[in-house]
Amino acid sequence: MKKFLPLLTLALVFFSCSKDNDSEPEIKITTYQVISNVEKQETTVEYLDGTMYEVVVFKFIGDDLAGEDSLDPISPGEASNKITISEDIEKIKLSFKFVPRESSVYDSADRRYLASYTFINKNSENKVILKESSMLQSTLKIASQSIKEFFGGQKLK
Repeated sequence: MKKFLPLLTLALVFFSCSKDNDSEPEIKITTYQVISNVEKQETTVEYLDGTMYEVVVFKFIGDDLAGEDSLDPISPGEASNKITISEDIEKIKLSFKFVPRESSVYDSADRRYLASYTFINKNSENKVILKESSMLQSTLKIASQSIKEFFGGQKLK
């Protein structure tokens, strides 16, 4: 019994000590997610229901294009997956079409752009919320220029 008591005491001390995680830095990541608050549309045009197709997110460091992400279609009221981005990305801009290539009206459908940049908060989950009032059609003067000119002369794929 005398040998058991010191072992029991040692076990209690060992297991009652909490692990000190305060000295280990918490790993944080920066993400963005595109959310569609566009209402579902009822039309006779096939595919034209408010879904965003050919979604492209342009990523910038300062005014320089740093890359782009192509996302899956996003239906009205739905959201994209969370996309992890590098810490040096400062802002993003969204572009898409309201019909897919299979649509009979694809060639006449304008590419749309989010009217403003979304500035990225580091180590946070950033949300790009799309509303009807937050878009520009490519027929507007500023967006009717080539995409290269629209993004300050940066070469895009």
